[in-house]
Amino acid sequence: MEQKVICTECGESIDLNDAIEINGEYYCKDCVVQCENCGEWFLKDDCTYVAYEDGYVCEDCLGDEYVQCRDCGQYFPQSKCTYVDYCNDWVCEDCLHENYETCYECGEYYPYDDMYETQDGHLVCESCCE
Repeated sequence: MEQKVICTECGESIDLNDAIEINGEYYCKDCVVQCENCGEWFLKDDCTYVAYEDGYVCEDCLGDEYVQCRDCGQYFPQSKCTYVDYCNDWVCEDCLHENYETCYECGEYYPYDDMYETQDGHLVCESCCE
């Protein structure tokens, strides 16, 4: 008969072989996640969901390589986002394509609503429109 332990987080009885040990405490697989970046196990509540990787990242790893999209609020690897000077923040690829346009004149990203169409059909920002 297999030895049972109690999950420290939720109180569920689990087989010792199925338990994840963190700092001498046992947890069930529903209460913990493995960081996508460093591979260590953490309580799910102590990690952040990263949409692009469909997984979790611990707080130590989050600040180094991941950013939160200004528009959708999800976290992504920094390499999958663009820093938009107009709003001084990061925007994921999906939100960038849905909500922003590149100014024909200066090449910077601006929200669609803040763009002006020129007589020849190009979109320009307010500064370049003047």
